[in-house]
Amino acid sequence: MKAVVIESYGDHTQFLVREVSNPEITDDQVLVKVEGTNINPSDLMIRKGLLPFIQEFPAILHTDVVGEVVKIGNNVEKFKVGQRVIGFAGVLSGRQGALADLMAIDETLLASAPDHLSLMELAALPMISVTAWEAVVDKAKLQKGETVLIHGGVGGVGSIAVQIAKSLGAKVYTTVGNDKDVELALQLGADFAINYKSKLVSDYVNEYTSGKGFDVVIDTVGGPNFDISLKATALYGRLVSTYLWDKVDLSEAAQKSISVFPINIWIPMMANIRLDYHSSILEEIGKLVTSNQLRPLVNSKVFNFNEVAEAHQFAESKTEIGKVVLLNN
Repeated sequence: MKAVVIESYGDHTQFLVREVSNPEITDDQVLVKVEGTNINPSDLMIRKGLLPFIQEFPAILHTDVVGEVVKIGNNVEKFKVGQRVIGFAGVLSGRQGALADLMAIDETLLASAPDHLSLMELAALPMISVTAWEAVVDKAKLQKGETVLIHGGVGGVGSIAVQIAKSLGAKVYTTVGNDKDVELALQLGADFAINYKSKLVSDYVNEYTSGKGFDVVIDTVGGPNFDISLKATALYGRLVSTYLWDKVDLSEAAQKSISVFPINIWIPMMANIRLDYHSSILEEIGKLVTSNQLRPLVNSKVFNFNEVAEAHQFAESKTEIGKVVLLNN
C-alpha cells in the first residue's frame, strides 16, 4: 500500500511517500480503507519529536481517521464490511497512523461515522470531540442552567465545547480574538462572545456575573491563560484545562476552593486501558450530529495525501479558522 512516512523528527519536509506492506489484523481488529484525516496540534508536535510517541522509524503519523471497513477480525461484532467509521486511533503504543491507504485498528477504538456530515467534517471530528466531551461532560459535569466560560470558542476543541455546552442547556460564554470571530461563536450557539483583546477578565466577570465568576471555565488555550481562567472561575467552581502541561500556581484555586481538572486524552492508548472510552464518546457525539446540535469547523483549503508536507506547513502558519483536513484521493 501507499503510505506517507517520516524517517526522522523534523520540519514539514520530512514526509516521504513510500510503498509499504499491508497491515495484518488480529481477531479483535478491523482493516480500514483510509479516506481522510486532519492535522491536530499534537500531530505537529509528534512530527517534531516534542511528543515522544514514535517507537521506531520509518513512522506513519496522524491520530484521527475516517474510513471504510474492508475486513473484520474473528471476534469483531460492532462493525461490518462496508461500514464507515471514525476514530482517534493512531500512532501511540506502536499503532500505525492514518497517513496510509489501509490501517489496522482495534475495534474498541472506533465508532460509527454519523450521517449528516461531509467526509471532510468526519475527518475533522475525532480528537477535538473526545477532548471537548471529556472536558465539558466528564470532568466539569456541566449542568443545565449553569454558566460556563469557554476560552478559544472558535478553535477546534473550543468550538465543539461550545456546542456540547449549549446542548446541555447551560448559559454559554466564550472568548475569541477578534470581532469577526465573535459573530462565528454566536452562530455556533454561544449566548455571549467576548473579544478578549478589547476586554479584561475583570471587566467581563463583572459585566456578566456581577463579579461572582462563572460556575465552570473550560480553558482550551493554556499557558498564561490558565491564570486568567482562575480569575474567571467562581467560588467552589470547576476549571478544566486541555493544555495544563506547565507548572502552575494553584494558590488562587485553593483560596476560592476551585476544583481543577487537567485533561490527558492520551492515557487509554498509552496505557492500553479503557480503550472503548473514546469510542463511546464519539457515539454520543454522533447523536448530537444527528440531532443537528453539533458540527466541526473545517478550513476551506483541503489537501490530499500527496500534499502532507504542504498541509503541515499551512497548519503551522495559518491564521484562518477550521481544522485542516487531508483526503486520500
